Amino acid sequence: MKSIVFRKKGLDTYMREKLNGATLDDVVNVINLHHKPDEGSKFVHQWAAYKGRSLKGCANLNCPNHSKYSALVGAHVKIVGEDDGRWYITPLCHVCNSDDNNEEMTVYKKDLALYAEIKDIEV
Repeated sequence: MKSIVFRKKGLDTYMREKLNGATLDDVVNVINLHHKPDEGSKFVHQWAAYKGRSLKGCANLNCPNHSKYSALVGAHVKIVGEDDGRWYITPLCHVCNSDDNNEEMTVYKKDLALYAEIKDIEV
């Protein structure tokens, strides 16, 4: 078990989490793009098909729904600090994917799927 620094607002929030050896290189901060919430269930199924797995809880490591079952949607997010036009799909709960959430979220890099690579997957 390691203590890892997670960014909620910069590198100032500390959180202890059982991460099985994960390091800061394994996580990234994202922000929600609030794109087509009515299609979120389609995107979470495309994400699962692309990744070959599913998540039982929200991908946001700072979310109370992270480690428990919750209804998930495929949220459109972008990596904080990257302005290359790429956006990703990651499974988030409805609270983290809401229009009211403008906070940075910390997720595992392995839980991101490039939207351009999954958008045409039939589910």
